[in-house]
Amino acid sequence: MTFTPLSAVGQRSLHQSAERVQPPNSKTKSSSMDAPSKTSEFKPTPSPNLIHPSEIPNLSRFAILSEDAFTELHTIKYNIRVVCIADGRKYVLKRHVAGWDDVLFKAELEAWTSYDLISPHIIEFAGYILNDEGKIDAMVLGFAEYFALTTVLDPLTAPPPLMQKWVAQITHGLMKIHAAGIIHGDLRCSNVVLDKDLNVLLIDVIQGKGCTDGWCPWKRPEDPENLTPFDMYSLGATIWEILSGGKTPPKRQDLVFDFDIPDEPVLHQPKAIAERCLAEDPKDRPTAVQVFEELGGTRACGCSERGVSYKKLEACKSL
Repeated sequence: MTFTPLSAVGQRSLHQSAERVQPPNSKTKSSSMDAPSKTSEFKPTPSPNLIHPSEIPNLSRFAILSEDAFTELHTIKYNIRVVCIADGRKYVLKRHVAGWDDVLFKAELEAWTSYDLISPHIIEFAGYILNDEGKIDAMVLGFAEYFALTTVLDPLTAPPPLMQKWVAQITHGLMKIHAAGIIHGDLRCSNVVLDKDLNVLLIDVIQGKGCTDGWCPWKRPEDPENLTPFDMYSLGATIWEILSGGKTPPKRQDLVFDFDIPDEPVLHQPKAIAERCLAEDPKDRPTAVQVFEELGGTRACGCSERGVSYKKLEACKSL
């Protein structure tokens, strides 16, 4: 049986089912997710702490993109739009707006520009947009058709072989991040998106900056910053989310497998791996490389060991 989330079961379209998010301390307003809007109408309040390009190492290696070349399709969150360019390819425009933690935006931007994060299982960083004052207004990222993995797991149940593949792909992306010398810092199902072929892409690589219990409810055993074992704990929690079918994790508690899992051999291994990743002592947790090899390597995630080469956005570069 082919697993076809969203359309096959009459779910709402992607932008309608995505979570509506409002900036902190803001009043609730009607969302533009319910209907397409013109680019000129999408004008969120920019952060007072917009970043100058000189503050981000190696940013000059990436394209400065012109917003005029994009056509807006819809809004996913209050600062994130799905857009497309003349060749019909879609991208996500993620603005730096008031109400979001400036530390997180800068940490994510530095991750894309300062480290080799090109992987089949990490979202593409395509470039950035400047405002009229020459400061960074937005990042332009690759597009994933099915948005967050949480929207697929709830209320649907994925076939066990697909769950196992997702675990391998998440681990493969995490292994690439660790090989670059940084951590993801906010790994969970809501920061895992799926492309049109239901393959995993990791997003929001914030390097452990500014993590809060409000975003990630389960127990955090230690400070995340610069600790790969913290990412491995988060990997265990992410596997817990997948195997539970999108269950809401208990707030600030240890994660245990107190729910029924399909009696499928392909799920026994991810469950055992998750339990080791969730060990209280960081020294008892495996590394991403160990987990990936245990799962079967590139054979398990169905991708090549080579990196991917992204198409350049020649159509929307600024002159």
